[in-house]
Amino acid sequence: MLHSGLLEYLTDDELLFIVGRELGHIKHGHTRWLSIIAPCGSAIPGLNLLYGHWQRKADYTADRAGLIACGSLDAAVRAILKLAAGPPAMRYASAEEFLKQAHEAEGSQLDRIREWFGTQPHVTSRIRELIQFAASDKYRRIVLAAGPEGERGRPCPRCGALTLNAFRYCVRCGAPLVPPEPEEGKAAAEA
Repeated sequence: MLHSGLLEYLTDDELLFIVGRELGHIKHGHTRWLSIIAPCGSAIPGLNLLYGHWQRKADYTADRAGLIACGSLDAAVRAILKLAAGPPAMRYASAEEFLKQAHEAEGSQLDRIREWFGTQPHVTSRIRELIQFAASDKYRRIVLAAGPEGERGRPCPRCGALTLNAFRYCVRCGAPLVPPEPEEGKAAAEA
């Protein structure tokens, strides 16, 4: 479900992440299983322990689908943070600072136990998993296969990762990518 209030706070790329994420849940059959596990919207007592791990993995899968849909790791992270903290809170928060603090807090045994008993992964875990996926060869193969026919992408000038021409930032290192010149612009410059 996408609430209309989100539309005023999300950029187009962030909205693409959210829609892609929800379509990922549908495509992978998560909605069917969730209707069995939680028929009234909340899990039947005890099923959290049995299916909590599956539900967390389903969220990771949906996040990956959202990243593929929007093509921007930066937008995906911002969308996750806006949904977690509330869009207005992001006016006063920094995604970079949040990630720095999350990295410092990583490894807490209490957080691991809390996550293990829950049905949703912590925001920090979702972002960490998404960053790892964005840097993977599997992600690049999926994105390049989904690109327009004949598009080979281009290497990042900083790290050499192959990215689609439509991407504005490298999915591996986050470096800004200069869009290629249109063919007619090249011809005019050469003349």
